[in-house]
Amino acid sequence: MTNENTIPVRKAIEDRGAWLFFLFREMAKEFGRKKAEEISRIAIREFGKAKAVKEKSSTPKEWVKKHVEKGSKEIFESKSEHSDENNVELEFHYCPLLERWKELGANQEEQDLLCDIAMEGDRAKAEALGFKVEITRRMGKGDKICKVLIKK
Repeated sequence: MTNENTIPVRKAIEDRGAWLFFLFREMAKEFGRKKAEEISRIAIREFGKAKAVKEKSSTPKEWVKKHVEKGSKEIFESKSEHSDENNVELEFHYCPLLERWKELGANQEEQDLLCDIAMEGDRAKAEALGFKVEITRRMGKGDKICKVLIKK
């Protein structure tokens, strides 16, 4: 479901996806694919840590509450289930990053790799907050949805 605010935010996220796509390709040309992946993961993890400092969620349920409050639920067409404060399952049905990578001609292998690299931000954010993130399904890998478990 989209509203008037969803489309511009999705476009901004798509631009971030394009940055990662082009940066990764150029680094791979210069340093090789393995080194480009290593550098990208490190950089995206730093981004995740910086987000954790700013956000300061004390439970996975609070993390999801902030996700909803800032409008990300609509952006990613997500839904969540809480078994308790410390265990949350999120499903994402749309990904602006993935849509952009497809538009730019990324093949399935590149989509999968870039998706996993992008998730380093969430993994690092979770670790900095004392949580664990388990990604059981990823659209970048070819799954119909992304499924993320956040546990304390």
